[in-house]
Amino acid sequence: MARPPHDGHGTHALIEHYTPDGTLGRLLFGSLVGGGASALTWVGAAGLATGQRLGFLVGVPSAVFGLALFAVTLAAVWPVYLSVIGNLDGPATYAVGEGLETPEADPKAVLQRRYADGEITREAFERRMDDLLAVDAGRRPSEGDRPVDESGVTPEDDAPGDRVTAADAPETDELRTARERARRRREGDDTESTDRGEREPSREG
Repeated sequence: MARPPHDGHGTHALIEHYTPDGTLGRLLFGSLVGGGASALTWVGAAGLATGQRLGFLVGVPSAVFGLALFAVTLAAVWPVYLSVIGNLDGPATYAVGEGLETPEADPKAVLQRRYADGEITREAFERRMDDLLAVDAGRRPSEGDRPVDESGVTPEDDAPGDRVTAADAPETDELRTARERARRRREGDDTESTDRGEREPSREG
């Protein structure tokens, strides 16, 4: 059973934790709770209207509890309203405290992008990919402290023992695309250097 949140958001967080995420679920929940809130509010109003002591004892708690249920109903159906006016893609995307923190990028995707953009060499790419695969396999690349760059991996490759290599990993479409782009870039650089070398002697002559 899921535990209630303890993130300091209070009653609102508890309501979001125990209410459905979808539109239909929130509307059903709101109709049931809202109906109960209406009934209790009317009972409370009727009790207070009698002016008798018994009516007062029954009316005040009923009215207070009914108003509290109205607040719960409003909090439950509020994301539905936000999705209707276009502020949310859907009620399921609404959650207290979520969306405030940027999710961390996948280190493998960052590494593949850097390799495709030519920021790192093929040797560095394979070395760092080996480190990521070793971490995924439950082993640390090394026992000592090593510097970590923005891609989330270490720039050195001094892990002892057997390791999972990039050749052992399944080659994804992204990885193939990254390698192909890097290969074309290297071929383009080599061709440009060759053409430049051929033009320079002709100028001297």
